[in-house]
This record gives sequence, structure tokens and C-alpha cells, in this order.
Amino acid sequence: MPDFTNELLKKLEGSVTALGAATQAAVDMGVPSAPQVPFFRMGEPVRILVSPTSGSTPYPESGNVPIPPNVTTFRVTNNNPFAIRLKGTRQGQSFQPVTSTTGWLFLPGSVEIYTTVAPIQMAAMSVDGPFAASDPSQKAGTGFLELQYGTGV
Repeated sequence: MPDFTNELLKKLEGSVTALGAATQAAVDMGVPSAPQVPFFRMGEPVRILVSPTSGSTPYPESGNVPIPPNVTTFRVTNNNPFAIRLKGTRQGQSFQPVTSTTGWLFLPGSVEIYTTVAPIQMAAMSVDGPFAASDPSQKAGTGFLELQYGTGV
């Protein structure tokens, strides 16, 4: 039995080492490691004006996104009857516009928490919701996408 136990311990140690390497690789790529705690809000919400034609307008138009220090996550709220597309631009990149088929899609009424890579600018635009063909309120319109930065999940 001792050989069996030692073999299991060696495999466990190898798995822990591999997990540590994968975690470090993600951090090296700019993906922060969030603690496993409930979402903790930091700072005030960021509200991005959206319309069917706003995809090539940077937010903010000058300067950088007002992200508090040490955040790891963001909560996104689409409190509109239409869907919204969002795309971020990271430090060192040229501004990335968003189109009706690129970027993250947030359906009407969605509220989600995601890991942030701290973009310096963003682009957002409204797009038709999934039932726009039968529900005119889901046609792309003018509204706001709200982001709240923080930590946790």
C-alpha cells in the first residue's frame, strides 16, 4: 500500500503544480485572479450611452475608463428592452470599435458579473433583441449600459 499512496501523492503534487502554472499564465496574460467572495462594489457605476450607431464612438471620448484601483471583476446591467454589444480596448492597443456581430452580447434585462482586464476605452452599441421581429420594443434604441467595478464573483 505505501507505493500506492506515494504514487497518488505524486500525482496530486503534479496536478497542483500544473494548476499553479496555469493560474500564473492567466495572470501573465492580464486576467486577474479574483477571490471567491461575493461581489464587492468599488466606486460609482460607469454608464455608457448606446444607440444603433454608437459602435465607433469611444467611451470615454478622451482619457481612460474610470476604473478604481485593485478591481478584479465588473457587474454589467442591461436595463433596456434591446440587446447591447460591448468591446473593450486594452492598454497599448488601438481603439477597437464594436459592430452588430462583434464584442460581448448582453441581452435585454441581463445582469452578470465577469472578470475584467481593465480596458482603457470601450465601444458599445444597441442591437435588436432576440424577439425584435415580433416585439417592436426590442428594436435597437438609445439607452445606457451600466458597469460596476469591484472584486469577487
